[in-house]
Amino acid sequence: MSAICVPNNCTGCSACTAVCSKHALSMLRTADGFYKPVLDAEKCVDCGICGKVCTILNDQVESERILNIYMAKSRNVAQREKSSSGGVFPLLAQYILSENGVVYAAEGINAVYVKHTRMDKVEALTKTQGSRYIQSDLSDVLSAVKRDLEQGKRVLFVGTPCQIYGLKSFLGRRAGNMLYTVDLVCHGVMSSNIPCEYLNNIGCIPEESELRWTDKRTGWHQRSMVVSEHKQDTSNELHSEIYNTSIMGQLYQNNICLNESCYDCKYKTTHSAADITLGDYWGIEKVNPGFDDNRGVSLVIVHSERGQWLFGKIENQLSYQTSSFEDAASGQYALTRSSEKKFDNDKAYEILKTQGIMGLYRLTCHKTFFQKVKRNARNFANKLRTAEG
Repeated sequence: MSAICVPNNCTGCSACTAVCSKHALSMLRTADGFYKPVLDAEKCVDCGICGKVCTILNDQVESERILNIYMAKSRNVAQREKSSSGGVFPLLAQYILSENGVVYAAEGINAVYVKHTRMDKVEALTKTQGSRYIQSDLSDVLSAVKRDLEQGKRVLFVGTPCQIYGLKSFLGRRAGNMLYTVDLVCHGVMSSNIPCEYLNNIGCIPEESELRWTDKRTGWHQRSMVVSEHKQDTSNELHSEIYNTSIMGQLYQNNICLNESCYDCKYKTTHSAADITLGDYWGIEKVNPGFDDNRGVSLVIVHSERGQWLFGKIENQLSYQTSSFEDAASGQYALTRSSEKKFDNDKAYEILKTQGIMGLYRLTCHKTFFQKVKRNARNFANKLRTAEG
């Protein structure tokens, strides 16, 4: 296997495969559970165009640009319940679709396979609401975006910060003024091997299951992770638990088995290439408790005039207030820094293979979790003593 950039640096943005007219490159999911470019040497003519669009090789990083920051929530409560945070994405998407445009966003095909999908009807949007913490397949998607733009369509593309960089690098000047981009406050993408082993551990077949990482049945602050049987017309729920205290939630929050490039992300929010950044406004209960109803609040960061214009098209459907960057970042470390690597990935994959997900959890998170419980209990006791004193 040959790679365009060092495999550990590759984000899997797919720009190199999309630009290759000889189809000499393919994005394949590796044994580690991430998409990387694979070269067919017989088809390659050594033109070098793939290297020219590689965001890593060309060190493409935007200068800091933030116009406005908001805390926002959709006035449509039912729609907000289906969203992972405040329901801003479906409103942006609905506006683009109302203008005869198209929307590209990640859809969970099953619990262990996520793919970016093209949507031209509002009814399709529900398939892309909610969070998915594994890498999405971008096969043929960047080329499809290019075709839509060439046909004069408005396009809204939603993805991780590195995916936005890859799309824009591939399009270059062809992006024009009809492309609108939204990236996400990104903690990192997890190896698809983790949910696969998790589902096997609870007796579910990964390819026949649907996984909702951020179900709000227990509230936004304490969301549930729900596993259902994957059928087109019916949904038979198989398992649910609180996300934050689940094995998979603990592994993700402790940064176990993230893509190697996520530990040194160059595309954090202050250097976003998108028009708008969306995420959860964690810490809202301290910053503005009256705005928090435990149904979800979105953090909206506008980076461009185009993004501001698009936000203006939906603002009458939102409850929103302005925010400082300091307040927004107080509960969202992913805004400003990469996830810390706490455990060697190669060792983690070997443990996962030989000892399963419970073995990996015990060796990487179990002690950390109970230390946190003890620390919180100790802090609570100190507060009680202070109040009584």
